[in-house]
Amino acid sequence: MRLLNAKTFKLESFHDSLKVRYAILSHTWEEEGEVTFDDMNDLLNDTIQYGVVLGDIKDLAAASTKQGFAKITAACQKTIEYGLEYIWIDTCCINKSSSAELAEAINSMFQWYKDAEICFAFISDLSNTDLDARLCRWFTRGWTLQELIAPSNLVFFNKDWKYIGTKVKLRHVVEVITGIDRRILVGSEPLSSVSLAKRMSWAATRETTRVEDKAYCLLGIFNVNMTMIYGEGPKAFIRLQEEILRKTTDLSLFAWKALDNLDSRSSGYRGILAQSPAEFLTCGDIILNDDQFRFRGEISLTNRGVKIETPVARSAGIREYVMDLHCYRAGSGPRERLAITLVRPLDVYYRHPHPTLTPIESRRVPQGLPRTLFLAPTGGEESRVAPNNARGIHFRFGSSVKSARVSSRFRAAPAAFWDDDDLFFSVETFSEFACFVQFSVRSRVVQQQPPSPLALPPPAQCSTPTTTSQANTPGLLPPTPVPVPAAEMAVPTVTKEETSFILVCDLAPSGSTSELLLSLYVPRSLERTGVYEVDGFIDPFSNIDEYGPLGDKFSIGLLRAASKRHPADNNRGINRGPFARMQVFHSDPRHDFVVAARVDARTYVPSFVVDVNVMAPPNDRLLGGLPTEPFAPLL
Repeated sequence: MRLLNAKTFKLESFHDSLKVRYAILSHTWEEEGEVTFDDMNDLLNDTIQYGVVLGDIKDLAAASTKQGFAKITAACQKTIEYGLEYIWIDTCCINKSSSAELAEAINSMFQWYKDAEICFAFISDLSNTDLDARLCRWFTRGWTLQELIAPSNLVFFNKDWKYIGTKVKLRHVVEVITGIDRRILVGSEPLSSVSLAKRMSWAATRETTRVEDKAYCLLGIFNVNMTMIYGEGPKAFIRLQEEILRKTTDLSLFAWKALDNLDSRSSGYRGILAQSPAEFLTCGDIILNDDQFRFRGEISLTNRGVKIETPVARSAGIREYVMDLHCYRAGSGPRERLAITLVRPLDVYYRHPHPTLTPIESRRVPQGLPRTLFLAPTGGEESRVAPNNARGIHFRFGSSVKSARVSSRFRAAPAAFWDDDDLFFSVETFSEFACFVQFSVRSRVVQQQPPSPLALPPPAQCSTPTTTSQANTPGLLPPTPVPVPAAEMAVPTVTKEETSFILVCDLAPSGSTSELLLSLYVPRSLERTGVYEVDGFIDPFSNIDEYGPLGDKFSIGLLRAASKRHPADNNRGINRGPFARMQVFHSDPRHDFVVAARVDARTYVPSFVVDVNVMAPPNDRLLGGLPTEPFAPLL
């Protein structure tokens, strides 16, 4: 860092801010007339040439032309009064023509203010010594936020450099003005104990000259570093939030509420990240969940968005979900967790078109196993696709057999495009797409089993009861035994079976449109295709967990190819051609049901609907002769 010698006005460099005692100035810049780094170099040359000392510095004509020069001389005088030799002033201690030096200063500024012996907060528009600062510009600027929080010893001065008081002494007044907890102001609690949303709220009404500085001025507040790219505009604030996510488990960063003027410019869904600190205006009372179940999972940035694993709950809308943020609003009333509503038009989640916070009762907090979510950082063209218009492959499962039903547990690959709640593959704009769904049919068969020899009655047993008097009467013969019919002694047994199926869907171009081809496998039929003999093939029945989020291209390719090599397999049938009813059929004499899958001919573009139904065995088991029983919904 570069410090100004308060006595000689010489700029001197130091590599470690802890090895020198210095004061630091916090002020608001004037529109014109601030003394720059180049001005100080010129002033230093004049000082050396003419032997000018601090007491005579005002006589220099060149220096007196700058409106901000009086502020520098007064700050230097205060530095000497407080027994220090050096002071750091941002206007003249940074060579802003060097982008590297400017970036270093911005990333280090919070620490420099923290390491200073004393900070002079110069309020240039305050005429008295009463800190009625609601109209003071110093409390409205973005850069002065960290300059207020970082120093442990901060002293306020009015426009005449008259003493007002210290930050510690005036902590109650400053808390009312800024919303910053007095415990943070006096340093009794670390800044890290405050939720991200609340820290953002401190900057919600503050302004900066450059749009990018709304992000850059908050680096120290969130203890992150980032490169300076002036000209990127609002993207700087998005980058700031991304950097914060790299080192936090605090989900309150997503607790912002869209402003009307910002939300009105977007006709699609919002991303998970806020567009401006102003969207955290209502977050000043948000505190973190402090119990053992607070979110501690991994958050990472990927090319598909923010990756997070957390439970979500279904909401009322189409493909809408509620995500718990593990935070509350402070207050005396009952604690209600805060949540946001997510929408999944394709394979990435977005914020609801009108983002707001949803209080949820403790008993309605999303439960269950964590789900891997990819949250879009910002709204894009994909977010303009309504959920009910998203192109995809939908599945409907049902049964018209009382003794068999489809299990509610489904597995699918590729999982990245699968919606487990709506049983839906998002195929986006793909011209070709291969996928499969694993499901099971649970059946119940009642059979009359012959009695076990151990269960047969002993020879003396008879159907006519024998009384005690009869047995003891002389001359009376015992009754003739009457055999019990075997049918009456047969024991009914209930056999429960669970049969696993793989339904492979192959979306392929067909002229100017697309067709969906189906293949239905059980382990035995898949084995007949020969795919198990191919090295590298992953068994979808027993090793589905080995398929990655995007599936396994090689294995899915073999499943797709197998269906095309064996179109006459008795366990499936395919009718090809544009707008034909693609259907597959599985029957097995060991079962008292058949499974049929077909593409609903009424739903082709932009989406397909595949009906999978469990039926009673038909009389006609020819390949093309599917039964005509009405489709029954999933029981």
